[in-house]
Amino acid sequence: MSRLLLLLPEVAEELREAARYYEDRSEGLGSDLERAFYAALPPVTENPDRFRRLFGEFRRVLLKRFPYLICYRAEENLVVVITLIHTARNPEELKKRLRERWR
Repeated sequence: MSRLLLLLPEVAEELREAARYYEDRSEGLGSDLERAFYAALPPVTENPDRFRRLFGEFRRVLLKRFPYLICYRAEENLVVVITLIHTARNPEELKKRLRERWR
């Protein structure tokens, strides 16, 4: 059974920024990133527990072809996407972002 999906508003902005970055490097690459992001979401809503834990109840899924993580938390009938972050970012930055956005 699939769960409902909620993207925090900050995630949409993170996706726009990342897509812009890739689009500036090569035409069409930004759209490819967006497709990879949205393609990663159905498996998360269908079976959120199958993906690796990060910290506590936070989990992550890697995007195909791009060095980004989608970080989320699964509740009873809901999956909340909390951030989209580059894998090269400092893990402390990721922890801080998750703490700030999940209250």
